[in-house]
Amino acid sequence: MKKEINLTLPKHINDILKDVSRSLYLSINIFPYPIKSVMGIGYIICRAADTIVDCPNIDSDFKYKTIKLFHNIESPETRTAISAILKEYSSKINNPKEKPLMRSMTEIFDFYAALPKIYREMVNEIVDGVAHGMEIDILSFPFKDKKTILPLQKEADLEKYCAYIGGAPGVFWAKLYGRTLREKNSKTLKNCVQIEDAKSIGEGLQITNILKDMAHDLRMGRCYIPQEDLKSVNLSPELLLESANRDRLQPIIFKWIVWAVNKLDISEKFLSSIPKTEFAMRAAMVWPVYWAMDTLSEVVNGNPLDSSAAPKIKRSKVYSTIMATPPILLSNTAFTRGYRFRRETLIVSMSKGK
Repeated sequence: MKKEINLTLPKHINDILKDVSRSLYLSINIFPYPIKSVMGIGYIICRAADTIVDCPNIDSDFKYKTIKLFHNIESPETRTAISAILKEYSSKINNPKEKPLMRSMTEIFDFYAALPKIYREMVNEIVDGVAHGMEIDILSFPFKDKKTILPLQKEADLEKYCAYIGGAPGVFWAKLYGRTLREKNSKTLKNCVQIEDAKSIGEGLQITNILKDMAHDLRMGRCYIPQEDLKSVNLSPELLLESANRDRLQPIIFKWIVWAVNKLDISEKFLSSIPKTEFAMRAAMVWPVYWAMDTLSEVVNGNPLDSSAAPKIKRSKVYSTIMATPPILLSNTAFTRGYRFRRETLIVSMSKGK
């Protein structure tokens, strides 16, 4: 008789996950075990790598060598090396919520190592993909001169970055979801979502985050808006520090919002492939997509160059979406209605802004 897997995240690790994952924790927390454990540990390992990349107090060459190690976390020696590095450099991290993460990698990796092989392989895949995206970050924005803001060069560079940082987690989610359904009912395999659909949604969510965090990233020396886009509207990365240049950048903002929406449009098909009995699975897709569309509206109606008022949805909006979830979980039509309302509202707002 096959033994049921019920790996529960230790409270210490779960508390760290809750502190560093913000709204994503809401989605992860609704899953049953072992899905919650696998998703949580995959995210928290990627977040540890991201913490190193984002730290301005660490040399870029050292960051690059450290992130390279994350491609090989299946090796016990590599995990030991990463744990030692992150613990040593935890004193350089400014965010107090991230310090426990950096100091707890040994326990986090021990939990990862205890997962069944199929789940470890899924975690390896997401960490490897996200690490590739982080290497783009390090090479494109080396932080050698904090007064200099460097842009990505071409739109293909930004699309590639989104494919790694957003697409890889989307694929991870879909594969984990697909395996769960197959274990419940082999007949469901025929209706599993396509991996490319999940990748597309992940890319849409990632470009939304980039547009939302633009002001913050610029002050970190990072301009994800490609140089070829800036050149088309006679702007330089440094000029994006001036919030008054928002109108000049608007055509480019709208261009990438359209790109995001085109990626997120597949969510209607994606949700319809998830059985209505899978409440957690459906909610974990509905919430991020709705929040992304609401965030894009904030970007359109606000000023993503203004560091004092970054466009983001209010917490009350987050919770109202959760409260309105039950009918959507039982009806693909209800989700489509809500999604298309947001889409139309976004398009109308952009039309008025032209």
